[in-house]
Parts: sequence; C-alpha cells; structure tokens
Amino acid sequence: MRAGERRCGHHAAHLEVVHDAGKGEIVLYVLGPDMKSVLEPDTAPSVNIKTGDESAQIATTPAAGGGGYAAEDPLLKSEGLHGQIVLAVGGK
Repeated sequence: MRAGERRCGHHAAHLEVVHDAGKGEIVLYVLGPDMKSVLEPDTAPSVNIKTGDESAQIATTPAAGGGGYAAEDPLLKSEGLHGQIVLAVGGK
C-alpha cells in the first residue's frame, strides 16, 4: 500500500492518495489547507489512468466509513500507475 499527498491550487486543498495494488483499489482523501479538516469536493473525483497500452477514466464513490472516495478497477492492480486525478473544490 502506498500513500501520497498532493496540493490542489494555492493550498485550497490537499489530496491524500492511498493505493492498494493487491486489491486494485484507490482511496482519495480531500483535506483542507490545515491537512486535518475534511473538504467536500464539488463532485466525486475521477482518476484518469494509463498502464501499458490501456487507459481509462475511473469514477470514485464515497468510501465506506466516510471521509474519502474509493474506486476498484483491474487497472489499479498495477504498481506503475501513471495518470491524473480530476478534482474540483470550491469551483477551483
């Protein structure tokens, strides 16, 4: 399992990414500038992914237990993921 943090805009939000290649799952946590408060994005984030010759846009749904957005897909079973996360918070 790997986790990473990305900044959105001018510290409008922080994005924590938890990827479990064994399960083919990704969970995204959208946090405020303080990296503690949970933010609600304008719409559920999506993941644009490319592995080898395959590419797809994977939609997320609210994760069980709340506070994040999850997706499962066979393409997420790869350790070498390349792509983008599409996310808007407060119109940004």
